[in-house]
Amino acid sequence: MLIITRFILYTSVIFDLYNIIHFCNINIFIFVICFCESNYLPLYNQ
Repeated sequence: MLIITRFILYTSVIFDLYNIIHFCNINIFIFVICFCESNYLPLYNQ
Protein backbone atom coordinates (compact mmCIF):
# COMPACT_ATOMS: atom_id res chain seq x y z
CA MET A 1 0.00 0.00 0.00
CA LEU A 2 2.79 2.42 0.86
CA ILE A 3 4.56 1.70 -2.42
CA ILE A 4 1.38 2.39 -4.39
CA THR A 5 0.76 5.73 -2.67
CA ARG A 6 4.38 6.70 -3.16
CA PHE A 7 4.14 5.80 -6.83
CA ILE A 8 0.99 7.91 -7.22
CA LEU A 9 2.72 10.81 -5.47
CA TYR A 10 5.77 10.57 -7.72
CA THR A 11 3.73 10.37 -10.91
CA SER A 12 1.61 13.36 -9.89
CA VAL A 13 4.73 15.42 -9.13
CA ILE A 14 6.33 14.44 -12.44
CA PHE A 15 3.09 15.23 -14.26
CA ASP A 16 2.92 18.66 -12.60
CA LEU A 17 6.50 19.38 -13.58
CA TYR A 18 5.78 18.33 -17.15
CA ASN A 19 2.75 20.62 -17.29
CA ILE A 20 4.71 23.57 -15.92
CA ILE A 21 7.53 23.04 -18.41
CA HIS A 22 5.09 22.62 -21.29
CA PHE A 23 3.16 25.75 -20.30
CA CYS A 24 6.36 27.78 -19.97
CA ASN A 25 7.53 26.59 -23.38
CA ILE A 26 4.26 27.75 -24.96
CA ASN A 27 4.59 31.12 -23.22
CA ILE A 28 8.18 31.53 -24.38
CA PHE A 29 7.13 30.61 -27.92
CA ILE A 30 4.35 33.23 -27.91
CA PHE A 31 6.73 35.80 -26.41
CA VAL A 32 9.33 35.16 -29.12
CA ILE A 33 6.71 35.51 -31.87
CA CYS A 34 5.43 38.78 -30.40
CA PHE A 35 8.96 40.08 -29.94
CA CYS A 36 9.91 39.26 -33.53
CA GLU A 37 6.74 40.81 -34.91
CA SER A 38 7.24 44.00 -32.93
CA ASN A 39 10.83 44.20 -34.18
CA TYR A 40 10.17 43.43 -37.84
CA LEU A 41 6.88 45.23 -38.41
CA PRO A 42 8.53 48.69 -38.63
CA LEU A 43 10.78 47.31 -41.37
CA TYR A 44 7.76 46.23 -43.39
CA ASN A 45 6.08 49.61 -43.00
CA GLN A 46 8.96 51.60 -44.45
